[in-house]
Amino acid sequence: MSYRERRNVEMSTIEHFTDNIDSNWNNITVVKAFQDAYKAPLPVICISLESPDNRNLQIGDNTLLTDYTIVFDIFCKSNGQRLDLSQYLIDTIKDGWVYNTYTQSGGVLTPTPAGRINKRAFIEDNRVDFGEDVDEYDKYRWRISVKVRMELS
Repeated sequence: MSYRERRNVEMSTIEHFTDNIDSNWNNITVVKAFQDAYKAPLPVICISLESPDNRNLQIGDNTLLTDYTIVFDIFCKSNGQRLDLSQYLIDTIKDGWVYNTYTQSGGVLTPTPAGRINKRAFIEDNRVDFGEDVDEYDKYRWRISVKVRMELS
C-alpha cells in the first residue's frame, strides 16, 4: 500500500525531525498526535500537518499546487529549554528536508526519496502562556507553525 501525498509530507517531516533531534539532543520525544504529548515524559515535540492549501497551478488547469501548514508544539521542562529547542527547530526548518514517498508491505514501512519539502513562510513562532497555575506540560510551551511546499525531484 502506498501512502498519499499528505501522509507522505507528514511522515517525511516526523522522520526528519526525529532523526535530527535524536542525533543532536538527549531524551526528547517526538510524537505526531497532540494527545500523545501528554503521555510521554518531558520534553516533547508534537509535529502535525494542518490545513493544506490547494490552488490551481494555472487558470484553466486541473493541476493543484499545495502548501501545507506544519505545526510544532513544544513542551519543555524549563524556560531555557523552551527557548533553546524553539531556536533549534527554527534553524533546522529553514533548511528544508527530504520528501519521501512511503509504501507499506508486510508490516514494513519503506521510504523512497522523491524530492524536498521547503519552507515557504513562518506563520507562528510564539510562547504559549497559560499562566502560572497550570499542568507541568503546559508550563513551558512554544508553538511554531510553518507553511511548506513539497517539490518533486
